[in-house]
Amino acid sequence: MIPSVRLVADTIEGEVLIRATPDRVFDALTSPPELMRWWGSRDTYSIISATVDQREGGSWTIEARDVGGHEFSIDATIVRIERPNLLELHWSTSWSPSEESCVEFRLTPESSGTRLSLRHSGLGGAGTAGRDTHLWAWRSILKWAQSKLATPSGQQIIG
Repeated sequence: MIPSVRLVADTIEGEVLIRATPDRVFDALTSPPELMRWWGSRDTYSIISATVDQREGGSWTIEARDVGGHEFSIDATIVRIERPNLLELHWSTSWSPSEESCVEFRLTPESSGTRLSLRHSGLGGAGTAGRDTHLWAWRSILKWAQSKLATPSGQQIIG
């Protein structure tokens, strides 16, 4: 399944099937070392630090550096966390700190892995350019998740 990402009004919706268990995908979203390993690419940006306090009200933060050397961050508060099925974040970015939004990751087990569904709502104030940037970013992030979190071919997915 090719990652699907679309804009519906002021909300981005996406999904991808990842050949990994829900626990594996959940850990990739909530473990700082795992976030740093898969979120980003050599030709876009890389995560230079990540912190996650895995509880409701806890922080979820990444700091990154793009290929031009510019640093930016995403600061979020965990609204809901239900291992291994749900992570909901109240989200803001360093490039647009006054525009807060909500990001929800839902993980659903399937016979061939985990369906990761994304919903990024509250983007009305971001304008067309801001929504387009988020759309591009989520397409990239879901592709990275699919390729970098997959269980190697030939190995059984045990969950």
